[in-house]
Amino acid sequence: MIACSTSRRTYDHRIRQLVCATRDPRIFPDLRIPRSTTASWIVRGSPSVETSSRFDQPAVELETRVLLLERRVQVLAAVVRLLLALVRVSGFRLESSRLPAGRAKASLLHTIEGASGILSLRSCLRVLHLSPARYHAWKQSEVVCELDDRPSCPRRSFPAHRPDETWHIDVTVIKLLDGTRTYLHAIIDNLSRRILALRLVERLNPATTCEILDEAGRHLHGSVEDTIVIADSGIENAAGMVDDFFESGRLRRIFALVDVSFSNSLIERWWSNLRYAWLYLHDLDTIAKVRGLVAFYVQQHNSVMPHAAFNGQTPDEVYFQVGEAVPHLLTHRRVAARAGWSATPTTSLRSAAGPRGLQSGDNYPDTGGRGGRSTA
Repeated sequence: MIACSTSRRTYDHRIRQLVCATRDPRIFPDLRIPRSTTASWIVRGSPSVETSSRFDQPAVELETRVLLLERRVQVLAAVVRLLLALVRVSGFRLESSRLPAGRAKASLLHTIEGASGILSLRSCLRVLHLSPARYHAWKQSEVVCELDDRPSCPRRSFPAHRPDETWHIDVTVIKLLDGTRTYLHAIIDNLSRRILALRLVERLNPATTCEILDEAGRHLHGSVEDTIVIADSGIENAAGMVDDFFESGRLRRIFALVDVSFSNSLIERWWSNLRYAWLYLHDLDTIAKVRGLVAFYVQQHNSVMPHAAFNGQTPDEVYFQVGEAVPHLLTHRRVAARAGWSATPTTSLRSAAGPRGLQSGDNYPDTGGRGGRSTA
């Protein structure tokens, strides 16, 4: 025998209240409520029910309120359309523009906080075209009252006092002889000018940005916290996977000409040196050849070529802090060379030049250093 299951009927709590108040089980004959049910209601009494006074309003008042709300929605929709048209005409986009004033950022953060009660934070940021990484960076700066942009001079803005305090990341395009485009990603340290990571690829991919950031991050000094990475707002630096990488690590990204008023000129200057001082002197016919040329130049730049800003130290010596004695050594040798040149008699110079003596345009003999000729 198959048991037939019937659904249990549920009644409005106001019906039960009327049955209990009148103690008449047949007050609603059209509902065909079982007598046992109405009898149990009368015995148990009316339960307490939480409700709202809005349900007691007359239908006319509710309809009037609905009409007013619909009118308000229409007005707000018209205002939104006008504002959107104004934004499109002006060409302003928050994702590619900066807000240097801290008051403007604070106002925007306050608006986002108010709207997050209705929309999700992700929806608010999508409407504003504001990346989550930039939003959270503003929130952290708001806590320490540093929402105002830094000055435009990079040395005053980011006075790096130790390696790995500030990095610069960028990508440049290198064309081969057949017109093929290759993409060179690099990270340079602000203090030492040392190239920390570099990758030459055939396609522009945000994953390459994450790879070189991870490679450079493996060698971070243990005492360095919250390394600043200055980047431009290109897709290779602002994609979702790059945002996730910065949110999960010790690196803090700042967009040049967006979060700050200056450009990423330090690494762009290095690109210029690489191109015109080395790459363009060769036939760039294959990506393998370009990769070899770039690797050689980076090795020479980091370990061999002295930098004028470091008084003769190489970027490696500054980065690893092993060249403190180099400026003093070079100064001592320069002074000694000039002293030796000044002590050389004029007769010895004439003897070294031959019987005809020193003529106009002749080079002075090598004395181990540079300096002017002494007068007798």
